Amino acid sequence: MQIWKNAGLDLLLNPYGCIATGDEVGMIEVVLNAKTTADINKAAGGTKAVLYKDTLTKWLRAQCESDADFRRAQETFCISCAGYCVATFVLGIGDRHNDNIMVTREGHLFRTLLSRLTHTQHLKKRR
Repeated sequence: MQIWKNAGLDLLLNPYGCIATGDEVGMIEVVLNAKTTADINKAAGGTKAVLYKDTLTKWLRAQCESDADFRRAQETFCISCAGYCVATFVLGIGDRHNDNIMVTREGHLFRTLLSRLTHTQHLKKRR
């Protein structure tokens, strides 16, 4: 993240605290005002809502009080989505699905990574 910022790129990534407390056990910081994309889709009609191109747009619009807030949230969503796509690709993090991708009311997209940090078998294989 700091590498990108030093190059003048703020990809609006919001790191959150997490710690492994044992093999496949850990804790993550609570990120307020965020929902998983799975929860957003469930509220919009279930699994078929994944196929609608405006599900996330409608949810994000409902979170914003003004048009200016909505435009800012859209921009934040696009930039943070691009940032997390690149970051997870570079780090070799797969396992992306609707239950571990979250969006805040302000549009920050982020991915929960706890399973990768606590799964020591995965770490042993990569050494």
